[in-house]
This record gives sequence, C-alpha cells and structure tokens, in this order.
Amino acid sequence: MARYAIIGLECSVTKALSRIVARNVKPSLTHKEDDRERKGFDGHKNIGDEHNFVQHYSLPYGKRDNYPEPLSQDWDYILICTRDFWCSMNSKMRTHARDRKAARSQHDKGIGVLRRLAEYDNSYVFSYESWYLLGEVYMRDFLKQVGVEYRIQIEEALDINRKHVKGHPNKISNLHHYKASK
Repeated sequence: MARYAIIGLECSVTKALSRIVARNVKPSLTHKEDDRERKGFDGHKNIGDEHNFVQHYSLPYGKRDNYPEPLSQDWDYILICTRDFWCSMNSKMRTHARDRKAARSQHDKGIGVLRRLAEYDNSYVFSYESWYLLGEVYMRDFLKQVGVEYRIQIEEALDINRKHVKGHPNKISNLHHYKASK
C-alpha cells in the first residue's frame, strides 16, 4: 500500500501531478475496466482503494484560510509541487484571488507550510519548470523516486508560464512546449 500527499501553492500544477500519480500507481483508480472511459477524478481532493491513496492539496485548501500540513507518519510520500513564484502568483490572481495583497499573503502562508514539509525524510520536491524543460525523462525519474513506474503519459508539460513573462518568445510564436531531441 502506498499513500501519496501531493501539495503545493495554488496554481502550481498539483492537480496535474495528482492525476499522473493516480493513473500510474493503479490505472483502475482513474479509469474503468476497459481503460478507455475515465472515472470522475480530475486531480482535486482524493482517490484511492484498499492499496493506494492519492490526496491533492492546494494551499490554501478549500476555504481561503485552510493550510493543512500533512503529518509525515501519515504518508509514504509527500510530493511538494513548485512553480515559479511570480508566474504562480499571477495565475492565482487571475483565477482565485484578484486582490494582490490577499494573494501574496496566501502564498506566503503556503510557503511556510511547504518549507516545513520539505524537512521530512519522505518529502520530494517536484518542479514544474524542470518537467517542462526536461520532459518525460524528468517525470519518469521523479516518479521512480516515489515508487511509481511511469507507464502511462496523460499530461504534457505545456509552457503555462509564457503568458506571465514579458517578452517570452513563445508569446509570439505557436511553439507550445520544448521537445528534447532524442
């Protein structure tokens, strides 16, 4: 049995990582028996069975003042999702907290939680930018560290930061992501 807590600031790709982990830990967690039709798990909240459990947390979680701190002993793996602070902040202000002061305060509280969790021996840091830059080899190696065999690619590392970076070359082209040569 493996229990995964996946946690990060709002808009830091925690939902995507939750879907990837759940799908690769046990395909039947996210898809019906024919493996074609998806079940209702979109990366929010949790999903599991008697052998595996995946819990998603964005900080804040649910209500604007909820900052859960998973306890190390309750989880086999705590996966901390990171993304460029200002890109995450700008994305958050477009979707969750329009007020800059409130958004910054929420991010700062969340960072405190993530820093404490990073001290646990069973915590692992997942970097969105590394996934985008290195592609599937990064995802494969990251998942291997946490006991997951990466067999099913369900997400692609898109350049989600481009709209937040002034002068970003992908703003003016139709290049969607970096493909490393093989």
